[in-house]
Amino acid sequence: MSEAVNPASGAKVLPLRARQPAQMVAMARTLELYSKSFPTRHRLLMLLETWLFAAERDGVSERQPGYAEALKRAIHSLETSPTVEEAIARLRSQEAALWGSQRHHSSTTGHR
Repeated sequence: MSEAVNPASGAKVLPLRARQPAQMVAMARTLELYSKSFPTRHRLLMLLETWLFAAERDGVSERQPGYAEALKRAIHSLETSPTVEEAIARLRSQEAALWGSQRHHSSTTGHR
């Protein structure tokens, strides 16, 4: 994997790794990161619902339906889990199953 340097800031820019399909969005990682700043289920739900509203308002959900679907999965997990930690664990499991099924589909159809 090669690195590039942003001439304006001098920061290293790493290319995206092909660890997951481009249309899949990892909300479990996002929830984990934001749970430090938004430590309750209620606050995280408000944050995700705000993001979903903005995505729908700005047309992002039409251009990138995987993003809106991931937000809806995360919202559902938070609404139905007793703790933030359990919601994150449930999302990790769902995402692993989705990526596995998508990888299997890609390998059997020849699409990537």
